Amino acid sequence: MSDFALARPADQYVLAAKLGAVHGLRGYLKLHSFTEPFDNIVKYRPWFIDSGTAYQVMVCDQYQRQAKGLIVHFEGLNSREVTEHLCNKELYIQRKQLPPLKKGDYYWQELVGLRVENKDGVVFGVVTSMLATGANDVLYIEGEKIHCVPYLPKQVIKHVDKVLGVIVIDWPYEL
Repeated sequence: MSDFALARPADQYVLAAKLGAVHGLRGYLKLHSFTEPFDNIVKYRPWFIDSGTAYQVMVCDQYQRQAKGLIVHFEGLNSREVTEHLCNKELYIQRKQLPPLKKGDYYWQELVGLRVENKDGVVFGVVTSMLATGANDVLYIEGEKIHCVPYLPKQVIKHVDKVLGVIVIDWPYEL
């Protein structure tokens, strides 16, 4: 782990992966990437861990692709005992590293926290996470009850307004 840390402007960083369990004795960790395909995460380095006061630079010096993910090794962290504290930590990349999106496309992180209401003005709650199902992504919305709504632009997702912090959907509240 590098001693170099950057200031915390959250809008400059994007959640890109989460570290899992330690793998082996030499300090490798399982990595659950949120990129598509999952091994694209290695294109976006350096990685950062949010320490609470700054983003700590993590230098990945080795990685291996496995069937369901990656295992990674960080410079200077060479034993299981040294890396155990990193289990379940989230990894971030700098937003400026990401390619620009087409109009109407969004990174998941941009949708989390937005209020969701249907076209009749009924408020469902707030997007707390996104789920990849293979067929299409799903908004996980928490309010008075939990809703899982398919992210289907034009069909279900009628409008996303990041300035007002709202997503308008064509979906019945009862589902």
